[in-house]
Amino acid sequence: MASKTINITYKVGGVLTDLDSLTFSDEDATYGVRRISPHAIVVAAGTAFTRSSTGTYTYTITGLTPGVEYEYWITRTFGGISTRVHQSFMVPASGTNPVARYIPDYDKFIRRWGLNNVTFVSNKDNKATIPNVDVVQDSFDAACDDIDDFFKGSIVASPLDFSPWEDVLPSRVERWAMQLAYIYMYFARGFEDRDKVGNKLSRMEKQTYQDMGFYAVGARALNAKMAQDSSSTDLSPAAEALVISSSIFSRNPNFVQYVL
Repeated sequence: MASKTINITYKVGGVLTDLDSLTFSDEDATYGVRRISPHAIVVAAGTAFTRSSTGTYTYTITGLTPGVEYEYWITRTFGGISTRVHQSFMVPASGTNPVARYIPDYDKFIRRWGLNNVTFVSNKDNKATIPNVDVVQDSFDAACDDIDDFFKGSIVASPLDFSPWEDVLPSRVERWAMQLAYIYMYFARGFEDRDKVGNKLSRMEKQTYQDMGFYAVGARALNAKMAQDSSSTDLSPAAEALVISSSIFSRNPNFVQYVL
């Protein structure tokens, strides 16, 4: 059997703050964590997270079956107001989930690209039947490191810090990381741009960096912590080149504005 650990932090004004309560529970209090098909409750509704320090909580879900999909609801109460978050996950056959700071949900990555595709790009053995989680983890780490490197010198602080504006990772940042991680694995297999898929992924890679560039210069708001010297726009060479090459900036150089 496998396990999955969920770690949650809560901040108010950028400061770690204790919640009134943090439990697993759907709105009807019927389950906390359950297997999706067929339904089987793994963690009962009302089960509380363990407080490890101020504003920091953890819980390890045990008794999980690799290759099976699960879902859970988390109910967070602060100041008498409760909010709920729903997530799903799948434990890979190895029992270990690759995760990274901008790709916290391995199962979403699998759903985004497809299990067969991830198996193919993460293995040099064409007979492999499951993803190579070590390769996937390396690609996750590389994608996150490259995103941080891209934003160094921009008006946004690097590594990206979304507290206290957003409790969860912005979907756009997760999308950047998932796209880059998959692209890295594909080209690591030795494919070239001449093949149709390679051309498509090369375009996607360029578009991803261009999209990041809009946020790096403040043309779009990322709701992330700003760099200490937010008046500086000395981007990394890669960021600067890709932003300048963007058709929007080429057509309208006055489009750049700082969102402070």
